[in-house]
Amino acid sequence: MRTFTFPKWLISKYSTSFTWLTKSEGYFDTETGKWHEGIAMEQEVKGVVIPYQITTQYQSGGTFLESDRQIYSLVKMPNKAQIRYQGKLYTITDVTQYPEYAQCYIYTAREVSAFDDA
Repeated sequence: MRTFTFPKWLISKYSTSFTWLTKSEGYFDTETGKWHEGIAMEQEVKGVVIPYQITTQYQSGGTFLESDRQIYSLVKMPNKAQIRYQGKLYTITDVTQYPEYAQCYIYTAREVSAFDDA
C-alpha cells in the first residue's frame, strides 16, 4: 500500500515550536540508601498546533472544548505528556498513530486549568 506524505509537507510548512516538559527517571542510590528524584527537562518540539473551531464538540471519544488543541508532529510523545504552547500548559489526552499511512503522530491536547489537580 502506498503511503500518504501530505502530513510531512503540512508539518514542514506550517510547523511551530512548543516545549515538551519531561522528567528523567529517578533512581535509588544503593550506597547511601537515598532516593534521587528525576531531573525536569524541557525539549523543543516542532509540530502543527490546531485549535478546535467550535465551543464544544461532541464525538464518540468524548467532549472537545474550544481550549483543546490538535497537534500533528513527527515526534513520538507518550500519553499524559505535558507541553507548553504560547504560555499555556496542555496535557496530551489522546494519541492517534498512523505511521504506516500518514507518517506522523496526531495528538489531542487539553489545556491544564489552574483548578486541576496536579
